[in-house]
Amino acid sequence: MSSLRAKLDRMKTSDARPEQRPRPGLMVAKYDEAVDPALYGLDPVALFRMGFDCTPFKIEDVLFLDTETTGLFGGAGTVVFLTGIGFVKDDRIYVEQYMMRDYGDEMDMLNHVAQKLNTFRYIVTFNGKSFDMPLLKGRFTLLRILSAYREPYHLDLLFPSRRLWKRRLGNCRLSTLEEAILRRGRENDLPGSEVPRRFFVYLKTGDESLLDDVLCHNRLDIVSLSSLLAALSAAYASPEDQREVADLFSMGRAMQKLGEDDVAENCFTLAARPGPVLSIRALRDMRLTLDAQWALSLIYKKRGDDKKAVILWKKMSERGTFAYRANVELAKHCEHKQRDYDAAYVWAIAARELADDSEKALADNRVRRLIRKRGAL
Repeated sequence: MSSLRAKLDRMKTSDARPEQRPRPGLMVAKYDEAVDPALYGLDPVALFRMGFDCTPFKIEDVLFLDTETTGLFGGAGTVVFLTGIGFVKDDRIYVEQYMMRDYGDEMDMLNHVAQKLNTFRYIVTFNGKSFDMPLLKGRFTLLRILSAYREPYHLDLLFPSRRLWKRRLGNCRLSTLEEAILRRGRENDLPGSEVPRRFFVYLKTGDESLLDDVLCHNRLDIVSLSSLLAALSAAYASPEDQREVADLFSMGRAMQKLGEDDVAENCFTLAARPGPVLSIRALRDMRLTLDAQWALSLIYKKRGDDKKAVILWKKMSERGTFAYRANVELAKHCEHKQRDYDAAYVWAIAARELADDSEKALADNRVRRLIRKRGAL
């Protein structure tokens, strides 16, 4: 980074012309390393839960893809200057990178990308649905070669990562997931925000050494994609095996949305077990424990298991977070299921005392209705 700053300083203080122009022709870099063996045993059920309905599935049919661009936010003026792809073969992951030396190389790069897209059945990216693939498609369209573009069945790992880990990690940037989930960091990695600037300086100086860090950054992204796919598959294959309360709760929500209520119940049950409050994280987990108890109570209610639901509602009625909603549910249960209007009235009064401004009217109506029902007895 210091050498780059020195180059920039020299460019600012000198009227000299650039030392050289970029050499013509596409730059192609290749790399391979041993593959994560877990990629050969990805669970089809887990892949479906992640949003990848692709039975039958072979890892050899997957193309991992990541791009580097002249801008971080897309748009018509943003150009993909580097496309990295990875694929698994013979127990190794092979990475091929196609980088423009100048804008005239774009057509050549896109033709290589098109050939790879047409070779593989599936594509795996990280935020590719929102960024990489629309940007590539836009460049194919602009250069009038859209007929060569075919997007394989696409799994974007950002979305299943967010569903599972965002509550615990706060963000799901790939660098965050590498450290927290894959347990590996990067030393002296070029920040993604520096990539466009590095390319522009290269165009002015023709110094290809400036691109070494860009190639390394992109290659690490590709390899991390393969490891992240394996980690996500393992997690979604066994939702109840998550060790963190936040992850258990998140898995419960994800399984609930998929209609897997039994799995969701197991996740919420494990997350609902209170633990010792010994740290700030434990305080956050305590809130999630209450969230899990509430979600679990609604599963019991939906299933008609009133006894278990009532037990949880009574526990929550003693605590601030869900006390109002728990009291409302107890009032409704006593009124409609047990026809015990006196008990329902007691719970309704307790709920009204905790109601905020938006809930006051509804709470008052419930109390008045129960007064009438009690008077009619």
